[in-house]
Amino acid sequence: MAPEYETTFTRTLPFTTHKIPQELVENEEEFYKALCDKFGAWTWVCERKEGKYVVETNKDAPTDLKKDLQEKGVLKGDEYLVQAAS
Repeated sequence: MAPEYETTFTRTLPFTTHKIPQELVENEEEFYKALCDKFGAWTWVCERKEGKYVVETNKDAPTDLKKDLQEKGVLKGDEYLVQAAS
């Protein structure tokens, strides 16, 4: 089964969480640079947990991170990515 890219929204905390499988990230340095370019002044944090990069952003940050990372060529195998929101 192909790894999945997940996006979830929570009602109790004002954060959006993106879970990106590590094997989809071409180059970690470029990945972090793309996150900095994308979020700039917005509040965000990224950590590696259970084989995924877990990126949390504040509620006002853009949620189209997957598209932006694909356009920058940071993610590989984007034809297999599935974005799930709950």
